[in-house]
Amino acid sequence: FSVTAYEGETAQVAVATGKVAVQRDGHEGQTVVLLPNQQATLTQKGLEKGTFDPAELWAWRDGVLLFNRAKWPQIENRLERWY
Repeated sequence: FSVTAYEGETAQVAVATGKVAVQRDGHEGQTVVLLPNQQATLTQKGLEKGTFDPAELWAWRDGVLLFNRAKWPQIENRLERWY
């Protein structure tokens, strides 16, 4: 699984294989259970469950950075973290 939780950005948890439960503290124990190719995104409303493109999310493991429809600040942040 992958967890992205950088200050000023939307927190997300994505699952490649297996099963992961994600719980939001202070929100009456709101929990979502994620299966492969599902992700949870933390919004002001709570945890929202969705899907994602595994090839795009896991490309970094092969040394590839993908920037589909990304704006410059997003690209800049990812490059800074990579290097």
